[in-house]
Amino acid sequence: MGSDQFIEMLSQVSSKLIPVAVLILIIFLIVCVKNVIESLKTLNKTLTTTEAQVKKLDRPLQTVGDISDTVDRFHIKTRDTIDAGLDAAKEGFSAVKEKAKGVKVKPRHAKSTSDQTTVEVEEVIINEE
Repeated sequence: MGSDQFIEMLSQVSSKLIPVAVLILIIFLIVCVKNVIESLKTLNKTLTTTEAQVKKLDRPLQTVGDISDTVDRFHIKTRDTIDAGLDAAKEGFSAVKEKAKGVKVKPRHAKSTSDQTTVEVEEVIINEE
């Protein structure tokens, strides 16, 4: 068997095998396309189901959002009210302190009721702290 005979035999075998290989490749591609189509159908069903579930959750999520907004508004109003109360208390204590500055009281260390020693309220407050 010479090299010419080998090349001619290889050519004959190749001419018969190439159409078979192309046919196998076409069958493989058809199977792949079929699988892709089935996967897309399944994906479509999944997306439809997911959309339905999201629509079911839409209303409860809206309620949660409304409650969150209400809690935020309540927090702001409460904070503002507490700030206003603290400011009013500061002003009240400042007014009481100013009025008490001129008041004279008898210190605790005075020995008798006849002791006429008096001190200002501010001094008593400072000493007791």
